[in-house]
Amino acid sequence: MIPKVAITAARTAKVDTAILPVVDFRDGEGEVIQQISSASGQTLLEVSRSAQIEIDRFCGGRPSCGTCRIIVMSGASNLGKMGPNQALVLGPVNVGKDCRLACQAVVRGDVEVQIPRWF
Repeated sequence: MIPKVAITAARTAKVDTAILPVVDFRDGEGEVIQQISSASGQTLLEVSRSAQIEIDRFCGGRPSCGTCRIIVMSGASNLGKMGPNQALVLGPVNVGKDCRLACQAVVRGDVEVQIPRWF
């Protein structure tokens, strides 16, 4: 289980000597849902589920349906590199629009994402 810690004035939270990335989740209108500290290396979907934030995911996290598509508002460079499966599912139109699949986007640093409601 990932320890939940209070967000400090800086963008990262510190637990013992480890600095944890902070993920800001926003709804479709851009309002903050929650800020959560997360262990580096988890996907955005894993982080959202640990915080009980709902992201649609019909295929169960196996990048095949695209329903967990989120929009990266800031910190795109703090997510792991997009793999070919993710790019294929997103399609050429969405790849260039800061879209990622939450089930595949690995958190490496602070990031702010929007969770649109597609359905």
